[in-house]
Amino acid sequence: MNKTKALKITYDERLMIVHDALVHNRDFKYHVSYQQVYTWVRKYESQGAQSLENN
Repeated sequence: MNKTKALKITYDERLMIVHDALVHNRDFKYHVSYQQVYTWVRKYESQGAQSLENN
């Protein structure tokens, strides 16, 4: 069975990815899933940068 390990993305990395995605017209080309980046961008736009912090 091939199990993939989830990447541990820091707050700073999430913030950088979100800013980069917004600057490049939401072009999601990262080593994380499209869905994850999309979720981060939506949270950032609706709740601000603090929403990207680890719980």
